[in-house]
Amino acid sequence: MRFGLAPYTVAHPVDIPLGSMSLRLDNAEALNRAVLLFLASIIGSVVPAYMLTQKDLLELIWGK
Repeated sequence: MRFGLAPYTVAHPVDIPLGSMSLRLDNAEALNRAVLLFLASIIGSVVPAYMLTQKDLLELIWGK
């Protein structure tokens, strides 16, 4: 994070009507967002998989 996008946006801020905008992200905030993204992906994949395991296998095969 500190070698890629963040230094580039600090050197070249985006001009918006409210003022210049740059990416400033500390390590704790980046870690927090990474953990939240990981948890969202786990929940988003476990819920459909759990719902499929509740159905009968022959019903899934034959499409009834």
